[in-house]
Amino acid sequence: MVNQPAAGASGRYLGITPLIYLPWGRYDRNDGLNLGENRFKGDLQLGWVEPLWGKFSMELYADAVFYGRNNDAGAASQTLKQDTTYQLQGNLRYDFNPAQRLALGYSTSTGGKQYVDGDYNGQKTEVQQVRAEFQQMVGSRVQLSAQLTQDVKVVGGFQEDLGVNLRALLLF
Repeated sequence: MVNQPAAGASGRYLGITPLIYLPWGRYDRNDGLNLGENRFKGDLQLGWVEPLWGKFSMELYADAVFYGRNNDAGAASQTLKQDTTYQLQGNLRYDFNPAQRLALGYSTSTGGKQYVDGDYNGQKTEVQQVRAEFQQMVGSRVQLSAQLTQDVKVVGGFQEDLGVNLRALLLF
């Protein structure tokens, strides 16, 4: 939607990305852990990068994840339904140069209440998290990223004292 790479130190961008997750992977309702979910998911993402001053930029991202039904959940082939999950992320980013950047940010997720045969099962998504991320371009097509995270509030899940996310991205 907006693609202005010459604005500020690293550009001004606004984009919308729709993602569809297919129910691939092995799923067995009798297993406690499954690689598949036996349902479709849709994720609508909005991203905005805005130059602020000098080498500083603001990044804002919003997601809404929509869930299909799993009609084979639990030992009795029950129906699992889940409300939409929403996530907002904000970062203050500093570009050392075109190949290196550091971002400090905050993320909040909410929603996602789960229902089995119409009854709320106590599971939902509520996470607030602080983050620090370093990104390094290697050539023009590879980006390496290391992110440290700490959950500051979690409801309906496990609180992570320290998280480490490593990513390699190939641009084509």
